[in-house]
Amino acid sequence: MGEGLLVAGEVVDPMVRQDPGQGSVPPIEDEVEKNYHGGVLSDVNYFTGLMMVGLMSAARPPTLPARDEAHDPARVLSDEQEQQRRRISLVSPSGAAHYVAMHEVVAQHASRSTPVNDLFHQARELISAVAEQVMPVAVLVAKARDLELEEKPANEGDAWRRRVIATTLGLEEHIVGVWQSLTLHKYAHRDRVHGVRRLTQDLVDEAFQAVVVVMALIDAYERHFALVLDRIADLRNGEPTTAAAEALRNLMPHDPRCMAYLFDALQDPRWWPLLRKRRFFDSPPEPEAARPPRVASVAVPRPHCCECARSHCFR
Repeated sequence: MGEGLLVAGEVVDPMVRQDPGQGSVPPIEDEVEKNYHGGVLSDVNYFTGLMMVGLMSAARPPTLPARDEAHDPARVLSDEQEQQRRRISLVSPSGAAHYVAMHEVVAQHASRSTPVNDLFHQARELISAVAEQVMPVAVLVAKARDLELEEKPANEGDAWRRRVIATTLGLEEHIVGVWQSLTLHKYAHRDRVHGVRRLTQDLVDEAFQAVVVVMALIDAYERHFALVLDRIADLRNGEPTTAAAEALRNLMPHDPRCMAYLFDALQDPRWWPLLRKRRFFDSPPEPEAARPPRVASVAVPRPHCCECARSHCFR
């Protein structure tokens, strides 16, 4: 089977799989609900009152459902790791998938031909996906504080984005140091001299430094989430234009909080083709009649919004 490796101090044995129901996320101490002030993950009706009572409302949202096997098919995540996955998914759903994939590589390394390449590739995609989503928030913060952003050099991309995010969102110095020291590309590609690398504990530790950076980025996003909602409201209530639709696509992940906040008060039908073109309706919710009785859920765009969109987009 191969030896177990450590991820964040926990032994991960090869091909370990938790049975459904094991390690389910605690319903009260859910980090996602706590970090959004107990008011952003509630039913769509909550968003109507949100503009009246403010983001810091004491209204408590329903608890998120137990972990969904679709997000962790190999059952490799511990409770704490599932909490991290949830927090990442609300900022970057694709980033959350790469996070799970990193843990899958570690758990299944003995049966993989190129575990090191696979692990570091997933780490690169994870940090890139989250940084890409956090960058518009850094721009919002800069505008709110009247800060001048560094102009993007012609030959830089990731390094420039890292500097802007670190400076604007106030990342701690040691996090910036870790981010700068990451050399994920070095191990994501093949070793031309020595062939396929063997996955060691040192390499696992190095790859998971990307998660340390990502969680710091998630913290920064959560601290400035009110600015994200304000900007969504400004765009939603303004003139439907291509530029505004592009701004919405770049700013907001397709997660339940932002999608409900956008669609619950979106009245102008001229938005529908603009948003459809930018894939806002790729995964509409199921019709109300087909849904099972709901005990706990998160808010999603209401079906009538998608029906309106279809009628305007496909006629």
